[in-house]
Amino acid sequence: MDAMNVMDVRLQQMEFDAASDDPGSWLISALTLWDASRRLHPTEQPSRDGEMFLQSVFYMLLALSFENLLKGMMVLQGKPVSVNNKLNPYFARHGLERYAEEIDPEIFDINCNEMALLKRLEPYLTYAGRYPIPKKPSDVAALVGYSNHEHEAADVFWKRLYTHLKKHGWITKIDGSRLPMR
Repeated sequence: MDAMNVMDVRLQQMEFDAASDDPGSWLISALTLWDASRRLHPTEQPSRDGEMFLQSVFYMLLALSFENLLKGMMVLQGKPVSVNNKLNPYFARHGLERYAEEIDPEIFDINCNEMALLKRLEPYLTYAGRYPIPKKPSDVAALVGYSNHEHEAADVFWKRLYTHLKKHGWITKIDGSRLPMR
């Protein structure tokens, strides 16, 4: 085995444990996906000659980004990321509405328009942008883009979630200490 690819088992455990108590990891992942989605949005980065239309991949990355912010909010609320030294099955599933509905409205309120946006993005988590068809016919969704107004509303909602998580979250260092993300 290549020595460069071998990681000390203790170090692996320490990194796993640190990220298991860390809404900041979800925020960083969400930001990475958000930035990647921006590079594919047709009005921000028009397609080049010979390039496939990338709208469904844009929505998939946007949906994954929202999902990671919502999962970060679950960590912030105390939901354990690991159980018995493995990823909690709760975090291994995709879903925007299910995570949004579990956010304590006293901590962060999601309005009906924002919930509707999450519902429209849901198919992009499960198949659209990744596969040509869903697992079963009843999962086929009307995959439509959204208007400039909806695009701006999605940006505002994403930034509101991001700002809240950044303000109240933390990064857990490998030694277990926490650094605020402000």
